[in-house]
Amino acid sequence: MRPLPSRSRTFLSLIAGSFLITGAFAQNSTFRPELFELSPFGGGRTYLDIDSANEPHFTNGAVFGGRVTENPWQHLGFEQSVGYNRNQFRFDNPVPGVVVMNTPLNTRVLNANFDVLGYFTRRGSRVRPFVAAGIGGVRFSPTDDAITFFQNNSIKPTNQLLRQETRGQYNYGGGVKIRLNNWLGVRFDVRDYFSWNPTFGMSTVPNGQAYIANGDRLNALEATAGLVIIPGHGGGTSGGKVEHLLMVGTPTSDTPGALVGVPGAVATNLAGLTADNSTCAGSPVRITAMATDTLGHDVVYHWTVNAQPASGANTLIYTPMMPGLYRVELQITDSFAKKPAAPVYAAPVTIFARDCTQQHSLTVNPIQSDPASALVGGGNLNPANSVCSATPVNLSATATDPLGHALAYRWTVNGQQVGGNTNTLAYTPPQPGQYRVELQVSDTDANAAPPVTVQAVIYARDCARPTITCSAAPASVTLGQTVPLRVTATVAAGNTALIAWSAPEGTFTNANGAQTTFNSTGVAFPAGGQVQTKTVTATATVTDDSRQTASCNTPIRVTSVPPSQHYGDILFGGISARVNNAAKRVLIERVYPLMTASPGYTLVLVGHYDASENGAARELDRKRVLNTAAVLSANRDACKDLELSRMRADWVGLTNTEYKEAVSTGPVLEREADRVNTNDPRSKNRRVEIWLVPPGQPMPASVKTMRPLPAAEVQRLGCPK
Repeated sequence: MRPLPSRSRTFLSLIAGSFLITGAFAQNSTFRPELFELSPFGGGRTYLDIDSANEPHFTNGAVFGGRVTENPWQHLGFEQSVGYNRNQFRFDNPVPGVVVMNTPLNTRVLNANFDVLGYFTRRGSRVRPFVAAGIGGVRFSPTDDAITFFQNNSIKPTNQLLRQETRGQYNYGGGVKIRLNNWLGVRFDVRDYFSWNPTFGMSTVPNGQAYIANGDRLNALEATAGLVIIPGHGGGTSGGKVEHLLMVGTPTSDTPGALVGVPGAVATNLAGLTADNSTCAGSPVRITAMATDTLGHDVVYHWTVNAQPASGANTLIYTPMMPGLYRVELQITDSFAKKPAAPVYAAPVTIFARDCTQQHSLTVNPIQSDPASALVGGGNLNPANSVCSATPVNLSATATDPLGHALAYRWTVNGQQVGGNTNTLAYTPPQPGQYRVELQVSDTDANAAPPVTVQAVIYARDCARPTITCSAAPASVTLGQTVPLRVTATVAAGNTALIAWSAPEGTFTNANGAQTTFNSTGVAFPAGGQVQTKTVTATATVTDDSRQTASCNTPIRVTSVPPSQHYGDILFGGISARVNNAAKRVLIERVYPLMTASPGYTLVLVGHYDASENGAARELDRKRVLNTAAVLSANRDACKDLELSRMRADWVGLTNTEYKEAVSTGPVLEREADRVNTNDPRSKNRRVEIWLVPPGQPMPASVKTMRPLPAAEVQRLGCPK
């Protein structure tokens, strides 16, 4: 930090000296309190050089203005001031090679400040030295003739125009106020002002023209003298003067019952005194009275108790040592020596003191805790009768002394002192266990009651978070099968582990058991004839007594394998192996799309004939199967291109198996010889069974001998007509 200039140091010395001088002449006289003041002033202001290369500065000049002061407290006040100063702004030391103005700029300086005043004497004193400090703003304005000169100067840059500027500032200083009478006084002030220098809109860097460096500090010293006008004088009862009176209110006590007593009680009859209408002998009683002087003079309080002097200002603290009645009287006098007001007396009051020796014992209530469960204990510790270790416990106990003495508190936990001298304690048990808490309450008065100790026990349990693992064996099943599940869970000592199983699909034989079985029957798959697989996640959650939880997941792979599907049977004409139009539509428009949509399926064809056809000789059952396969595999004309490798066949002749009608696609035109009368029971023996068999599924029961289709023979058939 840059040291203060020598002129500032001289300024501070001047302030200190003025305080010493005025303090020496201060008289012990009192005037009406100056709550509000108006102060016109005048004086001079001198400016220090601006710290800049070409050393511009303001010239010294006169200053005048006014101040408004509020004094709400005895030694502290607030002040708002406005000051006006007209001077010149000069350049004393031009920089070589830089053109500057030889004519100074005439300027106006307007200050506005808010200050805090600290007084060394009380309100109403004749002489009041003070210190001041505050903040405000200052406006620098060039005069009209300066603006005209600057604009007409041929060396000015075309882009420069003089303008007024406002800067923030702070100040400090001091002074003295001297009262002449109740409404008028004089004051002397010295202040030191600091702000940033103005540039008036001129260039702030050397550019061959006039310039003012920006950002330098401007320091101004000010000394002023003025009047102190104190409004509000006048009034009173006579001739416009304030009537000089002392006034005092009835003394009161903040000691409950001390001044109450029993109606009609006398010194020889104290039997009716209780804690509500008296105080204990040996206990201090505080009595307060407020007095004022209409001229603001200081007043003196003269207390007596039973006609004996007692010391005190506006408050008397008296301790009745024996039971009885104590008459308290108060006289108020004016401290002003020249023309004091007449003394006045307050209304007397009586202290009622009773014998409390038989009641002097401390009462300490049991220790309470938050949470309340911390002090319960018993059996296995759980959330209802303990707290988790590392959890804060707030303890408290209330204590009373019938004499109202101050009490001291001493807390210990397991014999170690903890906490402070209060009736509350915040304690955190570091680990599970029991913690013995003791509170000793002591009376701090000389007439002390015996100490009292109360005890309690904090019960802290282990609240470690639970853990859990789970497994499924086997982890893959076919739809409808069950899977054994097992879980291993741990909880803190004294806690109960509650297990809950859940899954988005399927069911459990015991959803709350550590060992249970998952039933996959309820797992849903999209409709269709293909093998489908879905992973179902079974979740086990363990919850302890503190409602802390842990969960684990185990995946279960469920596979849906559809059964073999008996699509239906196509029928043939009597003693015919030709696939008629109705059967072709079933094969081409129904069976073939199903097989292409289910690439893993095998198409099984089972041929039959009726006994009336002599089918064994004609091999009608075999021929009907081969023609059916040709329609699905010939890959020309209307026939399809299903691979023969995906087909299997058997021809079982007269074997009687269940007939199932194939899904019809609608009426078709048939030759007379190919029409089938479905009302004829024998027509249902002239058929080929059509089965769709998924991978891994067994062949239909109607198949006796599973045969591959003779590829060459089927190919020679081409697309049957």
